[in-house]
Amino acid sequence: MIQRKKTDMNSKIKIKCKTNINKRFPTIIILLFCACLVCYGAAKMTAHADGQAFNIDAELLPSENSTLDFMLTIENIGEDWEGTVRLMIGTKYDVPSDCAYDTLLTLPQGSIKQFVVSVPKESIYSTNEVVYVILLDKKSNVAAEKTFKRFEGLDAGESYTKYSKIPTDYNIMEVLGNFGINLDFTPIKFIMIVYVIIVGPVLYVILRFYKKRDFYWAAVPAASFAGVILIAFAGRGFEVESTRVYSVTMYNLAEQGICTTYMHCYDAGHKEWSLRLSEDYEYVGPWVSYSINDSYLYHIRKDGSRLFFGINPSFSFEDSYFCAGKAADDGEVGGSIDITISNDDDTSLIGTVANNTNKDFAYFAVVKDGHVWVYNGLPAGETSRLTDDELIANGPSHAYSFEYFMYHANRIRFYVEEENLDTVYALCVGVREVGSMLDKKKGESAIIGVVEDWDKAVDDDCSEVSYGCFYMFQ
Repeated sequence: MIQRKKTDMNSKIKIKCKTNINKRFPTIIILLFCACLVCYGAAKMTAHADGQAFNIDAELLPSENSTLDFMLTIENIGEDWEGTVRLMIGTKYDVPSDCAYDTLLTLPQGSIKQFVVSVPKESIYSTNEVVYVILLDKKSNVAAEKTFKRFEGLDAGESYTKYSKIPTDYNIMEVLGNFGINLDFTPIKFIMIVYVIIVGPVLYVILRFYKKRDFYWAAVPAASFAGVILIAFAGRGFEVESTRVYSVTMYNLAEQGICTTYMHCYDAGHKEWSLRLSEDYEYVGPWVSYSINDSYLYHIRKDGSRLFFGINPSFSFEDSYFCAGKAADDGEVGGSIDITISNDDDTSLIGTVANNTNKDFAYFAVVKDGHVWVYNGLPAGETSRLTDDELIANGPSHAYSFEYFMYHANRIRFYVEEENLDTVYALCVGVREVGSMLDKKKGESAIIGVVEDWDKAVDDDCSEVSYGCFYMFQ
């Protein structure tokens, strides 16, 4: 009897425990689910990999310059680490863009490092995008990453870049560099024609005349080998042995601030290439990068105090476009360009332009009221009377109209030697940039002069053709 009571009591306890568990089961599941979310969130905020742990933070600094400056803070709370900190700016679809900004970094255990990554404003569409910070080890494996949904603290007036730059400036830079190399294949064509004639009927007739037709099997390979050697020598100079760079650097003679360099680059190979900028450059980035890739196309890297730029191409001779900035050297650029205009219409100007710098202008242009006039050269210290015999082209200067001017003012070719066309188009890059500035300067005019063989933007093994564009407003 006593045993039965004990059994009944045990059953009641089991039933009561089971009932309590059933009541609490949904709560337990919810708590476990929340714990998983917290762990996952912690993994995103403080990432762990192979014994490593990092705290990552990013802040957009206030700036009135041409760059978006991101202050990155990386704390290593794990083992000693050395690798690369990569910043990428994504799109509204949360997909990283095609440019990677890399900084090489060494982080001892327990250390915190802060540094600034500068991204040209011309390299992005808008500030309504996503910022990715990724830590890569020496084998390019992801050690940690963190995503920031918005650019915080940026004035709304700076939210969007000028979309009109995309179709016009890119077209100008595509043209720049197409005229600097004059490839004449006439010698190769002549050699190939002679080769076909000799290896064919002529060789056979000669051997038949001397009754040596049995040697034809040996004479043909010998003649072929000689033909290959001749074609190889004739083709020397056509190959692209190093990365080609065409650069145009803009200088405002009235304001010795930051000057901008625009570059058109390509390489004969299809593997990733990288070039080192001159040491005085402070930032570099793609010139309006807007495509989306699984990885990256443009690659910016900072090693110590030096900046490197390049691309990971999909094919040989893939074009790429960059903008870089540096502080103008007061001793290097000086003087002024003075202009006096008494009258103007759609075809000519009446007035004078004085080149009061120590640089010879290969060509110069006057921009006024949405119109541009391009003139022949103006040596240092001399004055042009803007006569019709100096004028080589004129047309609209702003927005999409400038594209019309560039591609339909074909008479430029009749007044300019082909080897000088690149210089004219380098000037047109300056005209387009200055013309966009004039849109905000109502009633003002501008004068721009182009200088050949200017200071190189690249301090590396490449073939660079460089121009300087000097301008003033009045």
